[in-house]
Amino acid sequence: MSRRSLSRAGFIIGLVLLILFKLWLVRGESIVGSATQYDALWYVRSASHWYWGTPYDWVAFLRPCAYPLWLALTSWLHFPQRLAIELLQSGAAVVLIVAFRHLGVSPWVCLGCFLFLSLHPIGFQQNDYTMSDNFYAPLLWYLLGGLLLLLAHRSWWLALIAGALIAILWNTREEGILLIVLLAVWAVIFFLREKRASLLPIAITAGTAVALVTIIYSINDRVFHSFARSEMTAPVFQSLYHSLLRIKPAEPKPYAPITMDTLHRAFAVSPTLAKLRGPLDGPVGEAWRVETLRRTGTPNEIGVGWIVWATRQAAAVEGIFESPAQSRRFFIKASREINAACDASRLPTRFVVDGFLDPLVQSGGLRRFPASIGRIAARVFAQWKITLLQDDAGLTTTEVTLYNQIARRNPASRPVRRGLAAALENFISQYHCVAMFALHLLALAACVRLLFAGRSRAQYRDAWCAILLLAAAVLSRATLLAWLDATAFDATQDRFLFPILPLWSALLVLVVFLGAATFFRPNERRS
Repeated sequence: MSRRSLSRAGFIIGLVLLILFKLWLVRGESIVGSATQYDALWYVRSASHWYWGTPYDWVAFLRPCAYPLWLALTSWLHFPQRLAIELLQSGAAVVLIVAFRHLGVSPWVCLGCFLFLSLHPIGFQQNDYTMSDNFYAPLLWYLLGGLLLLLAHRSWWLALIAGALIAILWNTREEGILLIVLLAVWAVIFFLREKRASLLPIAITAGTAVALVTIIYSINDRVFHSFARSEMTAPVFQSLYHSLLRIKPAEPKPYAPITMDTLHRAFAVSPTLAKLRGPLDGPVGEAWRVETLRRTGTPNEIGVGWIVWATRQAAAVEGIFESPAQSRRFFIKASREINAACDASRLPTRFVVDGFLDPLVQSGGLRRFPASIGRIAARVFAQWKITLLQDDAGLTTTEVTLYNQIARRNPASRPVRRGLAAALENFISQYHCVAMFALHLLALAACVRLLFAGRSRAQYRDAWCAILLLAAAVLSRATLLAWLDATAFDATQDRFLFPILPLWSALLVLVVFLGAATFFRPNERRS
């Protein structure tokens, strides 16, 4: 057997052993029943109706379809959700490092990347919750692997798969702008790598994504009467918040660009919106004002992260969400009345460009942004604590049964966190930060070496493509999270960072590999 064959066999064996080790490590974990009505529990309820069968109300079409459909599919197949999400993430990590191999990265370096991807402690117990971020993370890794393989092979079927992944990711969470940035960077790398490259892979990828997104939007339109990803992003519903943001507040408030004073001014010019005065001034609005104070410290206001929920819930209390057509008419009419008052100078106005997260109207956001960047960056060196997770006490018997059915949990067998696996999980979680400090120091040394590597840097051009694409995925999301942290809510939560923290570790391993390669073999040319 040749040395190359032995290396390939060792690579495959190493991969299999790491996957089996990860599965053994988390075998005691189980899906936790969370009482979060608009997050984990919402996904499970939506999955129980296969998303599009959900009876219409103010929360039925609040989030995109991909993750509820994933939950429904695994439940229909009688596959435990905790194992399903773990296998999905392991498969995504495999695809990504296989792409690294096709771009000339050493198999042992690829194994190192896989180690940091699969054993990052952020996923040990984050995967115990039914949250779309856990699904978004492996899909992003699959997409990155697919795009990198397209750089190496320009295959039409790889382009089809990449397009399908884009469509699923687009319909998993609302931050579609990040996908646009990622694809723009990939297209630039695509042409810089081969200046006379054919446009066909890009055309197939984009065409497939657009076609599938259009099909999903059409189904949404047929069921919920809205040609959009969700009502959170639908233009009809966004139009109300756009019109409210046009009203210049008498006193700018941090984290609350639409103040209570703004709402009352809007009530005065919009008889339609004024129907919500009672609920928003009363118990519904008070609950969201308390939540805003708890999360941001801003008193007596409904924060930008909750104003959508508050107004929609208030509309539901007033019976406005009895049908999709009725809710659409309400939001369109209210926004037109407010815009007409703004255009007639009956209200003080300001320039806005987007929906309720418009970056131009976030009071104090730029001032808080540097500190938020530091908060996000500090999570790279975090320590995680492994604890015994239990179902929330507030769950009803019906909700517990629903979790058991959709997540395919065994109600007679609850996890017990003890033994060697639990000890190793705790060890990795507590001392992962040490490995990250060491990895950052090595990456810094590698960067210094690469600055003086001269022409030898071109020997690993394809590996640089992988680094640039991963950097685009990580830094674009980190920047968005830092801005949200500065303007809307605490964006340092593990679920938001899960898709990119393991990727950052893999990126650093690649940088160390390039630095070491130019140091030990500065004159070697790739065949």
